[in-house]
Amino acid sequence: MWIRLLCVAAFALLGFAADASAASVKVGVVGPYTGSSAPFGISMREGVQLAAEEINAAGGIKGLGPMELVAEDDEGKPDVAVAAMTKVVQRDRVAAVIGPINSSNCLASMRVTQKERVPQITPVCASPAITAQGNPYIFRTTLSDSRYASSLAEFAVKTAKLSRFAILHDADDYGTDGATVFERKLRELGVTPVVREKWNRGDKDFTAQLLKVKEAKVGGLLTWGLAAEIALIARQARQLGITAPLLGGTGLATPRFPELGGQAVEGTLVTMLFVPDLPDPRAQAFVRKYEARFGRRPDTFAAQAYDTAYLLARALASGGVDGPKLRDAIAKAHYEGITGPVVFDETGDRVRGLLVTVIRSGKFVPWQ
Repeated sequence: MWIRLLCVAAFALLGFAADASAASVKVGVVGPYTGSSAPFGISMREGVQLAAEEINAAGGIKGLGPMELVAEDDEGKPDVAVAAMTKVVQRDRVAAVIGPINSSNCLASMRVTQKERVPQITPVCASPAITAQGNPYIFRTTLSDSRYASSLAEFAVKTAKLSRFAILHDADDYGTDGATVFERKLRELGVTPVVREKWNRGDKDFTAQLLKVKEAKVGGLLTWGLAAEIALIARQARQLGITAPLLGGTGLATPRFPELGGQAVEGTLVTMLFVPDLPDPRAQAFVRKYEARFGRRPDTFAAQAYDTAYLLARALASGGVDGPKLRDAIAKAHYEGITGPVVFDETGDRVRGLLVTVIRSGKFVPWQ
Protein backbone atom coordinates (compact mmCIF):
# COMPACT_ATOMS: atom_id res chain seq x y z
CA MET A 1 0.00 0.00 0.00
CA TRP A 2 1.47 3.34 -1.00
CA ILE A 3 0.39 6.96 -0.83
CA ARG A 4 1.83 9.83 -2.84
CA LEU A 5 1.53 13.18 -1.14
CA LEU A 6 2.46 16.48 -2.79
CA CYS A 7 2.47 18.54 0.38
CA VAL A 8 1.35 22.19 0.28
CA ALA A 9 0.42 24.49 3.19
CA ALA A 10 0.46 28.19 4.05
CA PHE A 11 3.65 28.74 6.05
CA ALA A 12 6.74 30.83 5.30
CA LEU A 13 10.26 29.47 5.85
CA LEU A 14 13.51 31.16 4.88
CA GLY A 15 16.06 29.14 2.91
CA PHE A 16 13.84 26.91 0.78
CA ALA A 17 12.67 29.17 -2.02
CA ALA A 18 12.61 27.37 -5.38
CA ASP A 19 11.94 28.10 -9.04
CA ALA A 20 8.20 27.63 -9.60
CA SER A 21 8.92 25.77 -12.82
CA ALA A 22 11.14 23.16 -11.14
CA ALA A 23 9.94 19.56 -10.92
CA SER A 24 9.24 18.00 -7.56
CA VAL A 25 11.80 16.00 -5.58
CA LYS A 26 10.52 12.65 -4.33
CA VAL A 27 11.19 11.43 -0.80
CA GLY A 28 10.16 7.96 0.36
CA VAL A 29 8.48 7.58 3.75
CA VAL A 30 8.58 3.89 4.66
CA GLY A 31 7.02 2.70 7.89
CA PRO A 32 4.24 0.63 9.47
CA TYR A 33 0.86 2.20 8.71
CA THR A 34 -0.99 -1.00 9.55
CA GLY A 35 -0.27 -3.64 12.21
CA SER A 36 0.81 -3.36 15.84
CA SER A 37 3.49 -0.72 15.14
CA ALA A 38 1.13 1.51 13.14
CA PRO A 39 0.78 4.26 15.81
CA PHE A 40 4.55 4.88 15.61
CA GLY A 41 4.58 4.82 11.80
CA ILE A 42 1.63 7.17 11.51
CA SER A 43 3.26 9.64 13.91
CA MET A 44 6.43 9.54 11.80
CA ARG A 45 4.49 10.06 8.55
CA GLU A 46 2.52 12.96 9.99
CA GLY A 47 5.65 14.69 11.28
CA VAL A 48 7.25 14.44 7.84
CA GLN A 49 4.04 15.57 6.16
CA LEU A 50 3.71 18.68 8.32
CA ALA A 51 7.31 19.69 7.61
CA ALA A 52 6.90 19.08 3.87
CA GLU A 53 3.75 21.18 3.76
CA GLU A 54 5.56 24.07 5.43
CA ILE A 55 8.60 23.73 3.17
CA ASN A 56 6.45 23.66 0.03
CA ALA A 57 4.36 26.63 1.16
CA ALA A 58 7.62 28.58 1.36
CA GLY A 59 8.48 27.70 -2.25
CA GLY A 60 9.92 24.22 -1.96
CA ILE A 61 13.55 23.17 -2.02
CA LYS A 62 15.88 25.54 -3.81
CA GLY A 63 16.62 24.35 -7.32
CA LEU A 64 14.51 21.21 -6.95
CA GLY A 65 10.92 22.29 -6.36
CA PRO A 66 8.36 20.96 -3.91
CA MET A 67 8.95 17.92 -1.73
CA GLU A 68 6.76 15.04 -2.90
CA LEU A 69 6.27 12.28 -0.34
CA VAL A 70 5.85 8.68 -1.43
CA ALA A 71 4.62 6.69 1.58
CA GLU A 72 4.86 2.90 1.60
CA ASP A 73 3.49 0.59 4.31
CA ASP A 74 5.97 -1.99 5.62
CA GLU A 75 3.38 -3.49 8.03
CA GLY A 76 6.08 -3.77 10.71
CA LYS A 77 7.54 -6.85 8.97
CA PRO A 78 11.16 -7.11 7.72
CA ASP A 79 10.33 -8.91 4.47
CA VAL A 80 7.61 -6.38 3.65
CA ALA A 81 10.01 -3.56 4.53
CA VAL A 82 12.52 -4.83 1.95
CA ALA A 83 9.79 -4.93 -0.70
CA ALA A 84 8.54 -1.46 0.29
CA MET A 85 12.04 0.01 0.17
CA THR A 86 12.68 -1.59 -3.22
CA LYS A 87 9.48 -0.05 -4.59
CA VAL A 88 10.21 3.53 -3.54
CA VAL A 89 13.85 3.32 -4.62
CA GLN A 90 13.51 1.45 -7.93
CA ARG A 91 9.95 2.26 -9.02
CA ASP A 92 9.52 5.80 -7.68
CA ARG A 93 13.19 6.83 -7.95
CA VAL A 94 13.15 8.77 -4.70
CA ALA A 95 16.12 10.96 -3.84
CA ALA A 96 16.15 9.79 -0.22
CA VAL A 97 14.11 7.75 2.24
CA ILE A 98 12.84 8.61 5.71
CA GLY A 99 12.12 5.52 7.86
CA PRO A 100 11.43 2.81 8.81
CA ILE A 101 10.67 2.76 12.54
CA ASN A 102 11.23 -0.90 13.51
CA SER A 103 14.90 -1.81 13.97
CA SER A 104 14.48 -5.24 12.39
CA ASN A 105 12.91 -3.59 9.34
CA CYS A 106 15.68 -1.03 9.15
CA LEU A 107 18.41 -3.66 9.33
CA ALA A 108 16.77 -5.62 6.52
CA SER A 109 15.81 -2.76 4.21
CA MET A 110 18.89 -0.54 4.48
CA ARG A 111 20.77 -2.96 2.25
CA VAL A 112 18.51 -1.79 -0.58
CA THR A 113 19.33 1.90 -0.16
CA GLN A 114 23.03 1.14 0.29
CA LYS A 115 23.14 -0.86 -2.94
CA GLU A 116 21.30 1.87 -4.84
CA ARG A 117 23.32 4.64 -3.14
CA VAL A 118 20.19 6.38 -1.87
CA PRO A 119 20.56 8.13 1.50
CA GLN A 120 18.25 6.85 4.24
CA ILE A 121 17.44 8.58 7.53
CA THR A 122 15.49 6.80 10.24
CA PRO A 123 13.90 9.04 12.88
CA VAL A 124 13.08 6.11 15.19
CA CYS A 125 15.13 2.88 14.71
CA ALA A 126 17.45 2.60 17.69
CA SER A 127 19.29 -0.74 17.43
CA PRO A 128 23.06 -0.22 17.85
CA ALA A 129 23.60 -2.68 14.98
CA ILE A 130 22.14 -0.27 12.42
CA THR A 131 25.12 2.10 12.38
CA ALA A 132 27.67 -0.64 13.07
CA GLN A 133 27.49 -2.15 9.57
CA GLY A 134 29.83 0.31 7.86
CA ASN A 135 26.95 1.51 5.66
CA PRO A 136 27.66 5.13 4.66
CA TYR A 137 24.10 5.72 3.44
CA ILE A 138 22.27 5.19 6.75
CA PHE A 139 21.69 7.95 9.33
CA ARG A 140 19.38 8.31 12.31
CA THR A 141 17.94 11.34 14.04
CA THR A 142 16.98 9.37 17.12
CA LEU A 143 19.67 8.03 19.43
CA SER A 144 21.07 4.53 19.54
CA ASP A 145 19.68 2.15 22.14
CA SER A 146 23.23 1.99 23.44
CA ARG A 147 22.66 5.63 24.49
CA TYR A 148 19.03 5.29 25.56
CA ALA A 149 19.49 2.12 27.61
CA SER A 150 22.87 3.04 29.05
CA SER A 151 21.68 6.48 30.15
CA LEU A 152 18.50 5.02 31.64
CA ALA A 153 20.47 2.46 33.66
CA GLU A 154 22.79 5.15 35.02
CA PHE A 155 19.84 7.40 35.83
CA ALA A 156 17.98 4.58 37.58
CA VAL A 157 20.93 3.75 39.82
CA LYS A 158 22.45 7.17 40.47
CA THR A 159 19.46 9.53 40.37
CA ALA A 160 16.35 7.43 41.05
CA LYS A 161 18.36 5.33 43.56
CA LEU A 162 16.76 2.04 42.46
CA SER A 163 18.30 -1.38 43.09
CA ARG A 164 17.57 -5.10 42.48
CA PHE A 165 16.53 -4.95 38.83
CA ALA A 166 14.55 -7.39 36.74
CA ILE A 167 14.77 -7.18 32.93
CA LEU A 168 11.89 -8.23 30.66
CA HIS A 169 12.25 -7.67 26.93
CA ASP A 170 10.82 -8.40 23.50
CA ALA A 171 12.77 -11.20 21.79
CA ASP A 172 13.25 -9.10 18.62
CA ASP A 173 16.33 -7.02 17.74
CA TYR A 174 14.98 -3.89 19.43
CA GLY A 175 14.11 -5.61 22.69
CA THR A 176 17.22 -7.77 22.90
CA ASP A 177 19.66 -4.97 22.09
CA GLY A 178 18.15 -2.54 24.60
CA ALA A 179 18.03 -5.12 27.39
CA THR A 180 21.62 -6.18 26.74
CA VAL A 181 22.93 -2.62 26.87
CA PHE A 182 20.94 -1.89 30.04
CA GLU A 183 22.31 -5.00 31.74
CA ARG A 184 25.87 -4.22 30.66
CA LYS A 185 25.65 -0.71 32.11
CA LEU A 186 24.18 -2.02 35.36
CA ARG A 187 27.11 -4.40 35.75
CA GLU A 188 29.55 -1.54 35.09
CA LEU A 189 27.84 0.27 37.97
CA GLY A 190 28.28 -2.75 40.22
CA VAL A 191 24.66 -3.91 40.01
CA THR A 192 23.70 -7.42 38.86
CA PRO A 193 20.12 -7.91 37.58
CA VAL A 194 18.36 -10.70 39.44
CA VAL A 195 15.95 -11.72 36.65
CA ARG A 196 16.14 -11.57 32.85
CA GLU A 197 13.25 -12.94 30.78
CA LYS A 198 11.85 -12.34 27.28
CA TRP A 199 8.56 -12.49 25.40
CA ASN A 200 7.48 -12.71 21.75
CA ARG A 201 5.61 -9.94 19.93
CA GLY A 202 1.88 -10.50 20.27
CA ASP A 203 2.03 -12.42 23.57
CA LYS A 204 -0.85 -11.72 25.96
CA ASP A 205 0.01 -13.68 29.12
CA PHE A 206 3.19 -12.79 31.01
CA THR A 207 2.41 -14.62 34.24
CA ALA A 208 5.37 -17.01 34.06
CA GLN A 209 7.92 -14.20 33.68
CA LEU A 210 6.23 -11.98 36.28
CA LEU A 211 6.10 -14.69 38.93
CA LYS A 212 9.90 -14.84 38.75
CA VAL A 213 10.00 -11.06 39.13
CA LYS A 214 7.69 -11.20 42.14
CA GLU A 215 9.74 -13.93 43.82
CA ALA A 216 12.93 -11.87 43.38
CA LYS A 217 11.42 -8.85 45.19
CA VAL A 218 12.89 -6.35 42.73
CA GLY A 219 13.12 -2.59 43.13
CA GLY A 220 13.04 -1.76 39.41
CA LEU A 221 11.57 -3.50 36.36
CA LEU A 222 13.07 -2.73 32.96
CA THR A 223 10.62 -3.48 30.13
CA TRP A 224 12.18 -3.08 26.68
CA GLY A 225 9.70 -3.49 23.84
CA LEU A 226 6.54 -1.87 22.47
CA ALA A 227 3.61 -0.23 24.23
CA ALA A 228 0.92 -2.86 23.61
CA GLU A 229 2.72 -5.71 25.36
CA ILE A 230 4.25 -3.60 28.11
CA ALA A 231 0.89 -2.08 29.05
CA LEU A 232 -0.34 -5.65 29.56
CA ILE A 233 2.81 -6.50 31.53
CA ALA A 234 2.21 -3.49 33.80
CA ARG A 235 -1.41 -4.42 34.46
CA GLN A 236 -0.55 -8.07 35.14
CA ALA A 237 2.38 -7.07 37.35
CA ARG A 238 0.14 -4.88 39.52
CA GLN A 239 -2.46 -7.65 39.73
CA LEU A 240 0.25 -9.96 41.08
CA GLY A 241 1.21 -7.40 43.71
CA ILE A 242 4.45 -6.21 42.04
CA THR A 243 4.89 -2.56 42.96
CA ALA A 244 8.37 -1.86 41.54
CA PRO A 245 8.46 1.08 39.10
CA LEU A 246 8.73 0.24 35.40
CA LEU A 247 11.46 1.62 33.15
CA GLY A 248 11.52 1.61 29.35
CA GLY A 249 12.83 3.01 26.10
CA THR A 250 11.25 4.81 23.17
CA GLY A 251 8.94 1.89 22.45
CA LEU A 252 6.84 3.36 25.25
CA ALA A 253 7.14 6.99 24.12
CA THR A 254 3.61 7.23 22.73
CA PRO A 255 0.42 8.58 24.36
CA ARG A 256 -1.07 5.18 23.62
CA PHE A 257 1.04 3.62 26.41
CA PRO A 258 -0.53 5.50 29.36
CA GLU A 259 -3.92 5.13 27.66
CA LEU A 260 -3.51 1.33 27.53
CA GLY A 261 -1.78 0.97 30.89
CA GLY A 262 -3.86 3.37 32.95
CA GLN A 263 -3.00 3.55 36.62
CA ALA A 264 -0.67 0.55 36.30
CA VAL A 265 1.93 2.61 34.39
CA GLU A 266 1.93 5.70 36.61
CA GLY A 267 5.51 6.44 37.68
CA THR A 268 7.09 4.64 34.69
CA LEU A 269 10.45 6.13 33.63
CA VAL A 270 10.81 6.48 29.85
CA THR A 271 13.68 7.85 27.74
CA MET A 272 12.91 10.05 24.73
CA LEU A 273 13.90 13.27 22.95
CA PHE A 274 10.71 15.34 23.07
CA VAL A 275 7.54 15.87 25.08
CA PRO A 276 4.75 18.30 24.10
CA ASP A 277 5.06 20.21 27.37
CA LEU A 278 8.61 21.43 26.78
CA PRO A 279 8.67 25.21 27.33
CA ASP A 280 10.81 26.00 24.26
CA PRO A 281 8.85 28.44 21.99
CA ARG A 282 9.71 26.52 18.79
CA ALA A 283 8.54 23.27 20.35
CA GLN A 284 5.28 24.88 21.44
CA ALA A 285 4.73 26.33 17.95
CA PHE A 286 5.18 22.84 16.50
CA VAL A 287 2.70 21.39 19.01
CA ARG A 288 0.08 23.99 18.06
CA LYS A 289 0.54 23.39 14.32
CA TYR A 290 0.47 19.63 14.69
CA GLU A 291 -2.69 19.73 16.81
CA ALA A 292 -4.39 22.02 14.28
CA ARG A 293 -3.39 19.76 11.38
CA PHE A 294 -3.99 16.28 12.84
CA GLY A 295 -6.31 16.85 15.80
CA ARG A 296 -4.04 15.43 18.51
CA ARG A 297 -0.86 16.25 20.40
CA PRO A 298 2.40 15.10 18.80
CA ASP A 299 4.64 12.47 20.36
CA THR A 300 8.43 12.27 20.19
CA PHE A 301 8.32 10.25 16.93
CA ALA A 302 6.35 12.98 15.14
CA ALA A 303 8.81 15.60 16.42
CA GLN A 304 11.86 13.55 15.40
CA ALA A 305 10.37 12.97 11.94
CA TYR A 306 9.57 16.67 11.57
CA ASP A 307 13.20 17.56 12.28
CA THR A 308 14.35 14.82 9.91
CA ALA A 309 12.35 16.23 7.01
CA TYR A 310 13.75 19.72 7.58
CA LEU A 311 17.31 18.45 7.84
CA LEU A 312 16.86 16.46 4.61
CA ALA A 313 15.43 19.51 2.85
CA ARG A 314 18.48 21.55 3.84
CA ALA A 315 20.79 18.79 2.60
CA LEU A 316 18.89 18.51 -0.70
CA ALA A 317 19.19 22.26 -1.22
CA SER A 318 22.98 22.06 -0.90
CA GLY A 319 23.75 18.57 -2.20
CA GLY A 320 21.09 17.97 -4.84
CA VAL A 321 19.58 14.59 -5.68
CA ASP A 322 22.78 12.78 -6.66
CA GLY A 323 23.08 9.98 -4.09
CA PRO A 324 26.73 10.30 -3.05
CA LYS A 325 26.62 14.11 -3.00
CA LEU A 326 23.40 14.14 -1.01
CA ARG A 327 24.88 11.60 1.39
CA ASP A 328 27.86 13.90 2.00
CA ALA A 329 25.56 16.88 2.56
CA ILE A 330 23.57 14.95 5.17
CA ALA A 331 26.76 13.83 6.92
CA LYS A 332 27.90 17.45 7.22
CA ALA A 333 24.51 18.82 8.27
CA HIS A 334 23.98 20.71 11.50
CA TYR A 335 20.32 21.50 12.04
CA GLU A 336 18.85 23.14 15.14
CA GLY A 337 15.53 21.34 15.47
CA ILE A 338 12.69 21.23 17.96
CA THR A 339 14.30 18.09 19.43
CA GLY A 340 17.62 19.90 19.80
CA PRO A 341 20.68 20.05 17.55
CA VAL A 342 20.88 17.34 14.88
CA VAL A 343 24.53 16.49 14.17
CA PHE A 344 25.89 13.13 13.04
CA ASP A 345 29.09 11.35 13.98
CA GLU A 346 31.18 9.36 11.50
CA THR A 347 28.87 6.33 11.74
CA GLY A 348 25.66 8.26 11.03
CA ASP A 349 24.57 8.35 14.67
CA ARG A 350 23.12 11.50 16.18
CA VAL A 351 25.14 13.20 18.89
CA ARG A 352 23.13 14.79 21.72
CA GLY A 353 21.69 14.21 25.18
CA LEU A 354 18.25 12.86 26.00
CA LEU A 355 15.31 13.30 28.35
CA VAL A 356 14.24 10.96 31.10
CA THR A 357 10.51 11.41 31.60
CA VAL A 358 8.05 10.04 34.13
CA ILE A 359 4.36 9.29 33.60
CA ARG A 360 2.25 11.45 35.90
CA SER A 361 -1.55 11.68 35.60
CA GLY A 362 -1.35 9.92 32.24
CA LYS A 363 1.23 12.30 30.72
CA PHE A 364 4.95 12.16 30.04
CA VAL A 365 6.68 14.95 31.95
CA PRO A 366 10.41 15.61 32.37
CA TRP A 367 11.85 14.14 35.55
CA GLN A 368 12.08 16.89 38.14
